[in-house]
Amino acid sequence: MDSIRKLYLENLKESRQLYARHINPSFVKSSNREGMDIRFVKGNRQYLFDNKGLKYLDCIAANGKLLVGRNHPLLKEQLKEFLK
Repeated sequence: MDSIRKLYLENLKESRQLYARHINPSFVKSSNREGMDIRFVKGNRQYLFDNKGLKYLDCIAANGKLLVGRNHPLLKEQLKEFLK
């Protein structure tokens, strides 16, 4: 797991640039303009946490994860079982 985190952090700048270029450039421009260039580092159910430890309620829809939230214990167990 540490290697995944390290890989993520090493490529964070490039992945943000790719997101801005290919996925949702309008969202990136507007969030930067509004001072919302927040670096989320953790998610737990309906909440996101930034690199300063602040907690946010996620109100931005993202391909259905809002239906179950992040790190739901039952879903995690089912995924672990599936991936064995």
